[in-house]
Amino acid sequence: MASRSFLRGFTISEVIIAILIVGVAIVPIFLIFSRGTSGTLQTKDEILAWNLAEELIDFALIQNYDNPFLKPTTAPSLVASHQMVLNTSRDSVTLSGDPKFERFFNVRETIIPAGWTKKYKLLMAEIRWKNSTGVMRKVQLSALKCK
Repeated sequence: MASRSFLRGFTISEVIIAILIVGVAIVPIFLIFSRGTSGTLQTKDEILAWNLAEELIDFALIQNYDNPFLKPTTAPSLVASHQMVLNTSRDSVTLSGDPKFERFFNVRETIIPAGWTKKYKLLMAEIRWKNSTGVMRKVQLSALKCK
């Protein structure tokens, strides 16, 4: 029969201490990954918001100057996807986006000086959304439409 001095191995307390040390060492690594992921999501959301704002401005710029979509407003109004329909000779295309983003659009007519032959409308697109931490974010883009 073998004596106990020849038995080798880890005791349960040594295993528990090793698991605790590894656990404490891994926590900061996972925190770094989560911060990196949130930064990537924030950048992605900003790029999407800028693209949606550009899409809204581009949609407004191809409309006729007197189109009801370009009616002057006093405050930004929410734009629903069904309001942004491009009609082509063959078909119509509805411009829609991620429901997380809200599109707001505002049109202001500029004051025309006497003797000025052109009319201008100031078009302003605003995209609002909540980021992954629940903070409200927004981007704004503007353009001029002339007649």
